[in-house]
Amino acid sequence: AATAGVTLNPRIWNFAKWGEDLIMNYPGGGVYIWDASSPLVRASQITQAPYRVNHIAVTSDRHLVCFGCNVPGTANASTDLDTLSIRWCTQEDYTEWAVTSTNTAGDKLITNGTEIRAIADVENQVLIWTDDSVETMQFVGPPYTFSFAKVGSGSGIVSSKGWAAYDNVIYWMGDSAFYVYQGGSNVMPCTVQRYVFDDLSTAQRDKCFA
Repeated sequence: AATAGVTLNPRIWNFAKWGEDLIMNYPGGGVYIWDASSPLVRASQITQAPYRVNHIAVTSDRHLVCFGCNVPGTANASTDLDTLSIRWCTQEDYTEWAVTSTNTAGDKLITNGTEIRAIADVENQVLIWTDDSVETMQFVGPPYTFSFAKVGSGSGIVSSKGWAAYDNVIYWMGDSAFYVYQGGSNVMPCTVQRYVFDDLSTAQRDKCFA
């Protein structure tokens, strides 16, 4: 760019399995599906889903969920992305997003923080990190489909890939500390904490991986 001082986030792709097929997106972009039965055909956009999406997940109960997104459908393609909005399709059908009384499609607006930074689809729940809090999303069935609960505050995550799960425990890197989740979020003791965070460039935070 001819203009100096412009900061651009790296394009980091998100992937989720839909049976043998692969669903993918990158922050701010659409949602695509690659059909394993036609491996030489490029992935195609799911036009019924939101067109601007930051994160995706396919839950164990077979819902495609978009985190930080705009309104679904082609007619709403140019609507603004809401960084705290969560929307999901009806169960077993990633092409049906209209919320009705006879399906399980739905939406939720998170109220803690200013943006959803990362999600982790682990076990039977989805962990959602904003820049301020940690929340859980669990399938409960009709009429609400999912329940949401805040499990931590002041324990946001450094980047979308800054977490790791091992032996039913989730670990992540925050802005100034490391955290662990076992039913609740706690600061993890770390002897190299100041060495890591005192020398971390916040402009490069999206490149942090766990």
